[in-house]
Amino acid sequence: MEFAELIKISRIDNVRLRRPGKPSMDVTVAITGHHLILSNTEDNKDIADREIWLLHRGIQSVGKETDAARSGTIGLRYKDLRVFLLDIIGPESVNALLSTLTSLSCVDEVSSSYPFFYNPGFKALEDGWCLFRPEEEYAKILQRCECMWRVSRVNAEFTVCPSYGKLNIVPNNLTDAQIVQCAKHRVGGRFPVPVYIHSVDTSFITLARGSFTVAGWRNVDDERLMAGIRGNHRKGFIICVFHDKGKTGPSKTEYDSIYPQWKRVNMKLPSVSDLRESISSLTVACNDPNSERWLSRLSSARWLSHVKEVLNGACLVAQLMEKEHAPVLILEQESVDMSLVLTSLAQVILNPDSRTLHGFEALIEREWIQGGHPFWTRHSMSSSDKETGPVFLLFLDAVFQIFTQYIRSFEFTEKILVLLADHSFSSSFGTFLCDTEKDRNNHSVREHTVSLWSYLNQVEILSVQLNSLYAPNNSVIWPSVAPMSITLWTSYYLRWVQDQKNQNYERRKISEIIERNKTAKIQALKLRKELQDLQEEALSLGLLTSEEAESIRKESDALIEQEKV
Repeated sequence: MEFAELIKISRIDNVRLRRPGKPSMDVTVAITGHHLILSNTEDNKDIADREIWLLHRGIQSVGKETDAARSGTIGLRYKDLRVFLLDIIGPESVNALLSTLTSLSCVDEVSSSYPFFYNPGFKALEDGWCLFRPEEEYAKILQRCECMWRVSRVNAEFTVCPSYGKLNIVPNNLTDAQIVQCAKHRVGGRFPVPVYIHSVDTSFITLARGSFTVAGWRNVDDERLMAGIRGNHRKGFIICVFHDKGKTGPSKTEYDSIYPQWKRVNMKLPSVSDLRESISSLTVACNDPNSERWLSRLSSARWLSHVKEVLNGACLVAQLMEKEHAPVLILEQESVDMSLVLTSLAQVILNPDSRTLHGFEALIEREWIQGGHPFWTRHSMSSSDKETGPVFLLFLDAVFQIFTQYIRSFEFTEKILVLLADHSFSSSFGTFLCDTEKDRNNHSVREHTVSLWSYLNQVEILSVQLNSLYAPNNSVIWPSVAPMSITLWTSYYLRWVQDQKNQNYERRKISEIIERNKTAKIQALKLRKELQDLQEEALSLGLLTSEEAESIRKESDALIEQEKV
């Protein structure tokens, strides 16, 4: 694609930039094939935003706010909730910039996106594309239960299910030919696949997801697959996710007759359209937090209600597996949105490894990228309204809620959640490009772009993401879903309009205190060892009696107990 054909104007001087919560300033606007660049022209060293680079891919909407005879204002709303108002002199410049940004933000060719042109300014220690190989990740999932499952390559050419990866876990007693028949019985070919196997005592409990069945006929191989997922458990639970009150998927009678050992539970969760409308309302509210209508706007946006709903659903899934010892299969019409939210959150709750930095990155790669969430479509400006919506952001927000309640159980901080949200919308890296692994394969994304994981796992970047309060917790964690427990993720939604320096300062001071405490403990251990060596030497030289040595030891133990208190 020739970007020159879309760029009607490449530079505009003497533009007034206005943003919520920030002082206005004079800027020069420059447009490239991938970026809108706002350069501050004011001679003021106190202004931090000397140059703002914005990817066109990040634009949510662009429009003309005001239109006068000699000037006009263009309003830009970005997917990360930023809002920019550009006051421009000259109607020709206004119209040319509006046309240019509208065209560039709607470019839908993956190979024309910025990651294919990005030249990283760092040398990766590890190639992020090789960090989470499916065969290695699935081997971890199947530890201690290899006799029940195998990794199938039946979808190696993406012919069985175009939205699944090349490798998938299937029951050991089903052949690849039977899996093909199962796929034909499911919407989009997304046959039920295990995504996590939970261990309780000596029992292995499966969490799986898949799409709805094709109505009107039975499939013996699909029934065998369902039996394989249930294993030797007496019963399992099917959670049918639906979005409209009148549409709950296949009939209950059908499931009761075909899968009698599975109990069906209907779960209503927000649709992609619901999320799109909700985040639009939330953007308006968060760009005017000092308004008298702030709380009513926040409430009417219903975003926190949606976060609560998916957390509630994930807790139910975790409870069925941990308390009832029952396998859970989550079904959704196409199984590319809310089913991924539920399975991912359930793993964060149940699996301690998912709360480590490496484990969480692996979860994103396995469940969302390999799992076929349509990032390109959901975050595209040119897609139809029915297809766009911030599903992944909803998941990250729910993880943030769990993090705030169990902050010491996570190896990482919320900073990585913010970073992942930003890069999922628009990025220099190729990790979130395309809708499926098949698309990424067709566009040679791995060969021509840099992985986000290569960037994240640099030492200087990684150290910023680590949680100084982390204390490994191997237990299941149970987040509260009470309304008062669900809070606004201010470090994401309000970061552009409210100063985050105080919050960052507090965290930095906490980290410093923790580091000083660690250093003091190490020094105390060293001094105790020196004291013990001196006591032994004094005893051997006859300078100290055994009674005196015992008295000193007791005093030392008493000091240790006081430190614990």
